[in-house]
Amino acid sequence: MELEIDEEKVDEAVLALLYLTTFKDKPYWRAWKGHNWDSLDRLHQKGLNHAVQLMAQHPA
Repeated sequence: MELEIDEEKVDEAVLALLYLTTFKDKPYWRAWKGHNWDSLDRLHQKGLNHAVQLMAQHPA
């Protein structure tokens, strides 16, 4: 039996983690870098560019 992964729920969890790990690093807002890149790509495709921009500044 193969486990089905609900990518929408994964994306929601990554977005929540981005929010929870966001911090102010003068003058920018940054987030901890350790999130799933596939999920970040999907968030970017959904128009949440700021999620990917946070990660692109400092790739893991």
